[in-house]
Amino acid sequence: MRAGALNRRITFLVKSEGSSAEGYPEEQQYTPGPSCWAGVKPITAKETFAGNTEKTEATTLITIRYRKDINDDMVISYSSAIYEIESIVDVNEGHFKMEILVKKVK
Repeated sequence: MRAGALNRRITFLVKSEGSSAEGYPEEQQYTPGPSCWAGVKPITAKETFAGNTEKTEATTLITIRYRKDINDDMVISYSSAIYEIESIVDVNEGHFKMEILVKKVK
């Protein structure tokens, strides 16, 4: 893997669910996790119309060096946007690089 291809800085965010003093669940919050260099490549964008609302879905492929501390319960922060992880693939099971398929949520 060429180092020049990993030219974007991403941060993984860990979902932390808390509860209020009364025991009610609070809104999901994110705690900053590991940061790393990545390659970010938009794959598809789809617009759908339902009623009077328009919804856009963008799918992106993020490539990073292999890490053991990444799982699909995390989300990714990149360029002031939040991406939800759809799948994580250890390419050729070689523990060399990972391809992460994400969907933009914010």
